[in-house]
Parts: sequence; C-alpha cells; structure tokens
Amino acid sequence: MKKIHWLLTIAVTFTVGYWLGGGFTNISSLAEVSRTSVQGSNNGGELAGISHIESNDKLASCKPDISKTLANTYAEIEQLLLDIEENPKNKTAHIKLYSIISEFSLTELETLSITLDSRNKVQRDLLLPLITSQLIELAPRKVLPFIEKYNPLPDSDHYLQRVKALLAEKDPEFGFEIFEEDLVTTDSDTGVPANSDFISILAKHNLEELMYLLVQYKNKDIDISSELFSVSYHLETSDEFSAFYDELRKLNDIGLLVSPLMQWLKISPDDVFAKLNQIEDVDERKMLIDDAYHYWMYVDPETAANKRLADASNKKAELTDILSRWPDKKSEQAWAWLSQQDGIDINSFKIQLLDELSYSSPDFLLKHLADVSLDNDEKTSFNHKIYSGLKRRSSEEARQFLTTLSLSSQADVQALIDEKETPKTTPRGSFRDSINKGFNQYFHYKEAKAFAVAIDNDDAFSWGYSVNRKDQETANQAALEICQSNRQKSKVTDHCKIYAKGDSKLFIL
Repeated sequence: MKKIHWLLTIAVTFTVGYWLGGGFTNISSLAEVSRTSVQGSNNGGELAGISHIESNDKLASCKPDISKTLANTYAEIEQLLLDIEENPKNKTAHIKLYSIISEFSLTELETLSITLDSRNKVQRDLLLPLITSQLIELAPRKVLPFIEKYNPLPDSDHYLQRVKALLAEKDPEFGFEIFEEDLVTTDSDTGVPANSDFISILAKHNLEELMYLLVQYKNKDIDISSELFSVSYHLETSDEFSAFYDELRKLNDIGLLVSPLMQWLKISPDDVFAKLNQIEDVDERKMLIDDAYHYWMYVDPETAANKRLADASNKKAELTDILSRWPDKKSEQAWAWLSQQDGIDINSFKIQLLDELSYSSPDFLLKHLADVSLDNDEKTSFNHKIYSGLKRRSSEEARQFLTTLSLSSQADVQALIDEKETPKTTPRGSFRDSINKGFNQYFHYKEAKAFAVAIDNDDAFSWGYSVNRKDQETANQAALEICQSNRQKSKVTDHCKIYAKGDSKLFIL
C-alpha cells in the first residue's frame, strides 16, 4: 500500500485531472482529490485508492497482461495515448495507462522517457507525472534531474516543491541532502525553496538537524519565519512544542519565539505559560507572555478571558484590554460573557465592545444598540458608525437605515456625515505607502490568504501576510503570527489585526 501512496499522489492526481478537463492549472485542488481517495480506501489492492473512478472489477480488467512482450506493451501505451487524445474523458484508458507504467522496471521507464522529446505536449503531460511517480519508487535520486529537464509546470515552483516533499517523505535523509544543496543557490530574494509539507516532514524526522539548516538560511539574510510556523502546525504534543521552543531560544531572536505559541496554546496553555515564566529577562518575559495571552484570546477567548480577569489586580484595565482583543467573529460570545460579569459597570464595557466592532460589524451594532444606555451624542455617534459600516457594503442599505431614525436623529447623523466625510488634505503617512506596497505583492498570490497590520498612534507600524494556506482560519493565524514577529522587532506597541481576508480589505488605513 505504501507504493500506491506515492503513485496516487502524483500520477492519479494528474491523470484524473486531465480527464476532468483541469489540465495542470490547479495542482493543489487535484492533489486534494487524490488524497481523499487514498484516505477513503480500505482495500489492500494496488489500485484501491482510486476506486471512486471505477469499480474494483473494472480496475482488475485494466491490469496489464504480464505475458505480453515488451514491444506489445509499448504499442499498447501508444494506443492508449491516442485513445486519450481522442477522448480525454476515457477513464478506463487513463487507469490502464497508469497501471502499465506502475509496473515498469527502471530500464523500461528510462526507455519510455527517451521518447518524451519527440512527443506532443498532450502526450508529454500525460506521461510525465506517471514516470515521475514510478521514478520516486525505483530511483529517487534520478527524479530531480528528470524534473529539471521535463517539468510540466516550468513557470511554477509548486510542482517541483511538491515532488521534493514526496522525496523527503520517502527518504528523509535524502530530503535533508536536497535542503542543504539548495543553500548554495538560495538568497534573500528567492527565499527558502521548500513548501510546508517538506519542512514538516524534515521536522518530524530530525528537528535539531532542520533547525541547524534553517539557521544557515537565516545567516544568508533569508526570512525563515514561515518555515518555523510550518513546523509548529505539524507538532502534536506539548513536549514537541517545548523542544521546538528550546531550539528557537538558541537563535537569539525574540521575534521568532512567537512561532509555536498559537498552536501550542491549543494543546496546553498551562505548559506555555510555565515555559514563558522561566525567562529571566523581565522585559522579554512580559512581552512574550503578553503575546501568548493575545494568541490565547484568538484560540479560546472565553477561557483566556476568565484566566486573565481572575489574575488581574486592575480588573477595569484588564477588561478593557480583553474586549479589544476578542475576535470579531466571536462577538456574540463576548457579549454573553460580558453580561455574566459581576462587580463592574457592564453598560460602559458593552459600549466599548460596540465601539470596537463598529467598523467591521454594523449588524452587531444594530442588534445590540438598544441593549445599552446612551446619551444623545453617543447615540448619534453610533448611528453614524452603523451608517458608515452599511454604506461600505451598500449605499442603499445605509440610506434605508437612515429612514428608520427619527427626523431629529437623521439630522444629527447627517451633520456628522458632512463633518467626517469632507475630504481632508492631510498627506498620507509613510506607513500607508509601505503597507500598500506589501499588499500589492500579496494581492497576486492565491487564497486562502490573509494580511495583518499593527499601527501605533505615532504611525510606527508592522505588517505580515500568509498565502496559499489550506483554509482562511489557518491563513489568518499565520498572518497574525508573522505580523507579531515583525511587531516585536520594530517595537510597535499596537497588536496585530487582520487587515484583509483574501483580496477583501476589512478596513481603511
């Protein structure tokens, strides 16, 4: 079954993708189809992993006849290629082509490879992933030279990095050799030539050796923060996180110490804070504990808030900070939690929460504005914020909201609109130029992705983004972590928040 994992990951991904009409335009989505089929299979047969394409009986009929001569086998391949060219959705031909090549010896495979230069693009694109997958099984060290000569996606690095990850999974020591050899040609412009799967495979095999090599990349002024986050996403126990944290301490870079915190907090908050409290430097300890609480608020806000409030000497100041950090998407949870607190002026803190969410969640304001006591000026201010939030979504929605107010309230809001929306001549600060430049780079990457920023009142700032993640939540977390790392290096006091999800900006700088 181990062999089929390799073949299906590359071969079936591309052959199935071809008859679905996808070509090679979206490797990641096709790879997901392949992974799903492998994970869902409990059949020990060699082709069980693609049983969603054909029944087992049909697959058995696609098995090559080992009694055929080699010449007949090559002739059958030629006919199958012609059949697929004529009808790209001929599933039986795709599966039969796969099953023949998956039985090839290295000599037979090399003989077939010689014919690639004389073939048209369609046939090359069909054969390349099948030959590559079998090469991974038979001769891993021949794979990269083969890919350098015949890469079905020469304008994209994704295919090459995926193949490297497969090679590392088959032979982690070979993976380390590849990673070390890449050091020679890598610089700060190209970045670390590895995807998250490759990094996580090496980390599981030998974290200490991986950290040694990452330091060599760091010594060439190459940013390794994304690779460190990739490691943290694949650790499973608190002991693994603790060991990873100890390795990071050796780098003498406080900005990199945030890498394991968010994922570690999901497993054992107590272990995280016990480790951080061992830091001797008071300022460093305070900064990292503050960051840990910030991440904990993102991971499990109610538990984190209860702990922080119980330990606080100044509960009012702590509550203010807690509400400012509560994730917007869990605003109803924050409202319910706040309503349960005793011995505080709940109304004032609910007003603070409404204000915190006024930009991103006008519907939340509409729902709960009647639940708090407000003077006339406060009502006018909140009505204007609701109007502005709705207007960003729809001018018609904003206009309809105004019509629900009394005439005097409409007049008050309109006066505020005229005052606040009059064009200003104040020049844009440099932080906008820098963040916009970074966003322009980020914009061209694929989703799931997120962009995070932190901006102080004195215009000190930090930003960071994460792209090509498996889902939006993972992208958000990674972007926040990268921004936090940069924030510490730049001594920015404001905490990072998500500025964009995908290509959609959540607020105006």
